[in-house]
Amino acid sequence: MKFGKTHRHEPHEPQLATMIDVFSILIIFLIAGTAMDSSILQIPSDIKLPATISDDTIINAPQITIQGETIWFSVTKQKYPLNLFSEANMGTQEFLDLKNVLTQALAENSKQSNAIIKNESADYLNLVAEKSTPYKDIFLVVKNLKDIGFKNIVFVGTVQKK
Repeated sequence: MKFGKTHRHEPHEPQLATMIDVFSILIIFLIAGTAMDSSILQIPSDIKLPATISDDTIINAPQITIQGETIWFSVTKQKYPLNLFSEANMGTQEFLDLKNVLTQALAENSKQSNAIIKNESADYLNLVAEKSTPYKDIFLVVKNLKDIGFKNIVFVGTVQKK
């Protein structure tokens, strides 16, 4: 029996230039993703966060930090006295000025968020508070922030193992 000629094929070699391009792009995205994730929250090293059993992820949104007798807003990059949110100070000019600044920051964040991605993260806020912060103080801050327009406030804590 006569069979046709068999052609010897050279083994295929992977295209090295293409693989280098693919791996370069992959490394760039991994580095950029890591850099973006690390800049989401700025938690002071000396703050003790409350424990939580929820392992939900945080959202890339503005942040407020309550530490001691001060409150820091990421949108203004300034610290304010925590007692500014007490019921006695709610009508003061300083409180109204802060409320206006936060309202403008919320509007800018909303525009920026809608321009980048069409989602509802514009009205989110990450709240970082020390474990020892009285509930009354947190409640007053949250109440005022909801009045300003932040509809979803994410409380940040350390995950407790179940």
